[in-house]
Amino acid sequence: MWTTPEPRRKTTQAPRQAPEIRQSVRLGPHGGPVQSIFLILRRNKRRLGILSARSASILRLPMKTLVDHIVAHRAGALAFLVVAAFLEAYGDSCFQSGLYRSSGMSRWLAFAGGAVSLAAYGLVVNGPRWDFGKLLGVYVVLFFLLAQVVARVRFGQTPTLPILAGGGLIVAGGVVITAFGGR
Repeated sequence: MWTTPEPRRKTTQAPRQAPEIRQSVRLGPHGGPVQSIFLILRRNKRRLGILSARSASILRLPMKTLVDHIVAHRAGALAFLVVAAFLEAYGDSCFQSGLYRSSGMSRWLAFAGGAVSLAAYGLVVNGPRWDFGKLLGVYVVLFFLLAQVVARVRFGQTPTLPILAGGGLIVAGGVVITAFGGR
């Protein structure tokens, strides 16, 4: 038995707009909506850009989980704080070298090295999910000690008696914050 097809209805559709540059994407069961400039979709829904939503979640979640597991232990948190303190002290020393001890191309290389070092410092400090306020006492002590090491190695500066006395107070303050501030 033959049936006649139903006539097509004319519908008015809104004109298609170009997709937005940023799109909200849910990354796996643990992730919330994330804005990404890498997830640009064409009209036919094929992915463009460097990372798709699935590969971004695969690359991002294990590293964050690994970092969180490392800083969950005291030794791991201490290691991250030592690296962060070194990067900050070294980045500052690069800027000091660029401002006062170099000229020409070496000045710009010192500035670039300082910028890279300080950006890496920001990633190391802000990468893990930790309560940085509780670790601030330890961090200040580590920064002071590593800044003295960097000043000695890079610039040949020996700490004077006032610096050593003030450093003793910094270390004592770090012990007080660490021992009594985290409760």
